Amino acid sequence: MPRPTTSRHHLAAQPPYDGPRLLAFVGAHAVPGVEVWDGVRWGRTLRLPGGPGVAQVEAAPGGVDVELTLTDPADEEPALRRLRHLLDVDRDVRPAERHLGADPLLGPVVARRPGLRAPGSLDDGETLVRIVIGQQVSLGGARTVAGRLVAAAGTPLPAALAAVHPGLTTTFPAPAAVAALDPAGGDLAMPRARARAVVACAAAVRDHGDRLPDRATLLALPGVGPWTADSCDLRCRADPDVFLPTDLAARRALVAAGVVDTPAAVAAAAAAWAPHRSTALLHVWAEYLGL
Repeated sequence: MPRPTTSRHHLAAQPPYDGPRLLAFVGAHAVPGVEVWDGVRWGRTLRLPGGPGVAQVEAAPGGVDVELTLTDPADEEPALRRLRHLLDVDRDVRPAERHLGADPLLGPVVARRPGLRAPGSLDDGETLVRIVIGQQVSLGGARTVAGRLVAAAGTPLPAALAAVHPGLTTTFPAPAAVAALDPAGGDLAMPRARARAVVACAAAVRDHGDRLPDRATLLALPGVGPWTADSCDLRCRADPDVFLPTDLAARRALVAAGVVDTPAAVAAAAAAWAPHRSTALLHVWAEYLGL
């Protein structure tokens, strides 16, 4: 393997930008072997066209600072493009904040967290698989299951890259590697139906040239319903107007504010926040979780 090259970059964000909260969200979902989070710096392995790489990211005034260590220097542009999408640095949230700030329920919530952003996607196939893994399980449970998947089907980093950051050992498996797993085998430590859904989703991404299929194709897959498709619209497609009326945290937050506890009532309450319901959802989550 050629000697890895290291470069440093500042990704400027559209103001206001709450980098620390976004990195905390990403860090809280860190998958063992693929990501590390120490409360300030987030480290991540990357599967890139020219070979594996490692990114280390910290919040900085006006955006984020990134250190890249790459097998192939030509991968610098795609690595930074993916990080920009994941960290949502290019969105202008001011129109959404002005609209939501006038809402009696969300106004005070938005004022407490200016610049809150939606986490995007570093790799859409990985994001889809992780969303399916996270269905109806705790955050810790989802990280554990994803870590087992990585151990079973991921690719170990070369020694020169593994030495860059302790704890980063493996790249997240490509869709083809996940699609090749046996849902009835021991590599997918989850209920059989969810294992079939994970394999089917990975196969669909593989068959679409490692790209996320359209919404109709996703909804036709086993184990994929509106919550999963909406989550993909939010994170992979950066849809600014997604709300998840069946999401437990969103429902509980709105019920606490006096909304009737049904998906229809929650969706109706959120209708006033269109066309900025994605930003509203983030603020509802943050308020409910005390972030």
